[in-house]
Amino acid sequence: MIRCNYCCPCRIKVPKNLQLLISDMCSRLNVDGLRGDLVVNRAVKALVALEGRDQVTAADVGRVISGCLNHRLRKDPLDPIDSGTKVQLLFKRLTDPEFVKREEMKRKQEEAAKEAAKKNKKSGSWGGLPSRR
Repeated sequence: MIRCNYCCPCRIKVPKNLQLLISDMCSRLNVDGLRGDLVVNRAVKALVALEGRDQVTAADVGRVISGCLNHRLRKDPLDPIDSGTKVQLLFKRLTDPEFVKREEMKRKQEEAAKEAAKKNKKSGSWGGLPSRR
């Protein structure tokens, strides 16, 4: 029987931020179920073990994610972009610090707009039918 050595995939941990990145990508790409997340996590651990390392990096995720997810996307016959290209573009966008910063600012602005709309609404009003003149 073969013993687990130091770089066995069962001993390699994927950092939480990379797990969240993988799940975010699967969500944005409309991958059904959890299978896509699981396959990417296992594939990146296997790649790192094969290379004899014990740390998973974002670059490792970038190397395997296209092969793991491109066949799991719904095919649109009118879409000019290949599924693998779509996965790679999304990965580059989500790992770009400037894009992440802009997206965070956009989310905060949307939340502030919602809060302002709530404050402008009179208490007890449901914002339904317009009043008669």
